Amino acid sequence: MAWINRLGAWDYYTFELASIESLKVTRSSIVTPFGNWGAGAVYGYSQFEAGDTIYKVEGEKEYTINSDWLEDSSFVWLQELITSKRVKYVNENGDFSSIILTDNSFDIKKEVNTKLNNLQLKFKLGNKIR
Repeated sequence: MAWINRLGAWDYYTFELASIESLKVTRSSIVTPFGNWGAGAVYGYSQFEAGDTIYKVEGEKEYTINSDWLEDSSFVWLQELITSKRVKYVNENGDFSSIILTDNSFDIKKEVNTKLNNLQLKFKLGNKIR
């Protein structure tokens, strides 16, 4: 992940634990009538041409990622990622993609008895797949 921090510079963090990639598909359809006008102005009835017809398909890639085990100081630092206006996803090839974080609340975990915690983020790509 890459994001603009509070000082206006880019910060980077690699989420190394298990991640989930999913594809959410939205289909838009219209209802077409039975039959059509053919040659010679003859109205033909053809049942296979009628009914719901899909005219638009869009997909959104959604991700759930998990950080490594972190101490409190790292959680404070990663709050800048959560509150940043410009966040990018960097894939395995080093390509940057604009993203939108979809979670609106985060648990601020505190270290108790030297236990470490991890951070889970959910986001979607800024551009839809057409």
